[in-house]
Amino acid sequence: MIAGRIALYARVSSEAQARDNTIASQVASLQDRIAGDGYLLEPDDCYVDEGYSGSVLLRPALERLRDAAASGRIERVYVHAPDRLARRYAHQALIIDELRRAGVEIVFRKRRQTSRRLRRSKPTQAKMNRTIRASSSTTSKRAIPPPSARLT
Repeated sequence: MIAGRIALYARVSSEAQARDNTIASQVASLQDRIAGDGYLLEPDDCYVDEGYSGSVLLRPALERLRDAAASGRIERVYVHAPDRLARRYAHQALIIDELRRAGVEIVFRKRRQTSRRLRRSKPTQAKMNRTIRASSSTTSKRAIPPPSARLT
C-alpha cells in the first residue's frame, strides 16, 4: 500500500438516503477503489456530509476538505460522482477548479475518470469548462469564500 495524502468525500442530501445507508455504500465503494489503486486511507481523511443538499456550498465536511486542500494536506480526493460535490454544474466547476489550483487530483468513482483527464476530453467539453471558469472567475470569490473567510 502506498501511504499518501489521499482523501474521500461522500454526501447524501436527505435523511431517507442517510437512513437507507447510501452514505455507507458510497464510502465502502470509495474505500475499495482507493485500496484497488494501492493507496492507504487514514480515518481522518474521510470527509462525509450526511443530510446536506448539494445546492448548499457551505457544508461541514466539504469545508474541511477544501481547507485541507488549501493547506496542502491532500494530493488526491476520491468522490463517487461530480454531483456529490454540488448539484449545479457551475458549482461543481468552481469546486473542482479550487481543488486543482491547490494541486489536488480528483478521482470520480462513477465516471472512472480523473480531473486531469477532463482537460483532454472532447473539445466542446473543454471549451465549456473554460467558459464556465472564465465567467465565474469574477464571482467565484463571492460564491465560494476563501478558507479564511468560511465558517468552520
